[in-house]
Amino acid sequence: MPIIKKVKQCCECKNKFTFDKLTLFNGDDLCKDCLDQTTDVCIICGKRFDKDDIIKFDNKSWCENCFDDEASYCYNCEKRFYDSDLHEFNGDSWCQECLDAETNRCYTCGNRDYIEELYIRNGRSYCWDCWDELEDDECNTYYYPDNYTFYRLKSEPKDSLYYGIELETGVMHDAKFELNKLIAVLPEQFFARHEDGSIHTTGVVTEMEIVSHPMTYKWLMKHKSIWNKIFKFRNIGLLSYNIKTCGIHIHLTKKYFSEDHLYKFLSFVYNNKEFIKKISQRQQTALNQWAPLSIEHLGNLKNIAKEKYTDGKYLAVNLCHSDTMEIRFFRGTLNPESFWKNLEFTQALVEFSKKYDIEKMNVEDFVKYIKGNKNRFGNLYKFLINKELV
Repeated sequence: MPIIKKVKQCCECKNKFTFDKLTLFNGDDLCKDCLDQTTDVCIICGKRFDKDDIIKFDNKSWCENCFDDEASYCYNCEKRFYDSDLHEFNGDSWCQECLDAETNRCYTCGNRDYIEELYIRNGRSYCWDCWDELEDDECNTYYYPDNYTFYRLKSEPKDSLYYGIELETGVMHDAKFELNKLIAVLPEQFFARHEDGSIHTTGVVTEMEIVSHPMTYKWLMKHKSIWNKIFKFRNIGLLSYNIKTCGIHIHLTKKYFSEDHLYKFLSFVYNNKEFIKKISQRQQTALNQWAPLSIEHLGNLKNIAKEKYTDGKYLAVNLCHSDTMEIRFFRGTLNPESFWKNLEFTQALVEFSKKYDIEKMNVEDFVKYIKGNKNRFGNLYKFLINKELV
């Protein structure tokens, strides 16, 4: 009599197979095809697991336990790497690519930190502590006239908020004559400032600051034409935006701000970094060097607002001057629309931070304020639309 082999149904495909064609896995009989389709074997321990419990890495199959012993995820990009290819930073494992892209070492002490937390000088990165030791306090080293003229409308009180504008400019060396020509025809509301009383020269560019006497915002808006002589000099070689070191620094009367008002102003700047970066039109490296937006090393903003003082000049908002608060994050420009955008942003934030509570110091509410006052802040509103920020 012929031998009749017993058959049994595969639990996955439901086809019938002889016992020797089935494999028992987790209590289920599976044919070879179903076994291969639904399970896999760990390369390390050799045990079989559901494919849902298998980790594919480096073209190999790993169970979770063996993978944890041999490889890990990068904290930043969340990709898998062998442990030997990962580096520890801030208590987490980072791959080399992310570490190089997001962090750097301090040139002085060698400690690693996020790039946005580091200060840059002459292509070298410095941590806060080393920068503090390196930095010479330049708060009072520049030339100022003996007496300022304060410009305001007759209807404005003497204790109004005044703006002092520092526009950093430069020309190529072969255009130096034109720079001297500009100095000679500056309107009486301006003066030229240099570090040592002579034009400051770096590389192939001769740099100079054009500085205004103090002016109220209303006076500025009524006398925009005085800037036209300066803007027109870009037609004969005056530069600002295209010199990466140039910025626009706006000084505001410090005593105008109450402690609460200043706290809200600072909170908006330092808690909305990406928005401020877009408004500034500066590259991240330039911000890191001249006007960092990091608050981790500043301390408590409430204490800073109370004291109205920051230790050091190179901050997004510098409070080391005795009488003024300096806004440092704008990129230099001779484009009238961009220039007035910066002034409008400053005035809008002064008003916004004075009028509303701390809970409103966010981008959404600020943009609503601009939309509601777009006739007064037309250049800023146009910029927000162009950058799709409205």
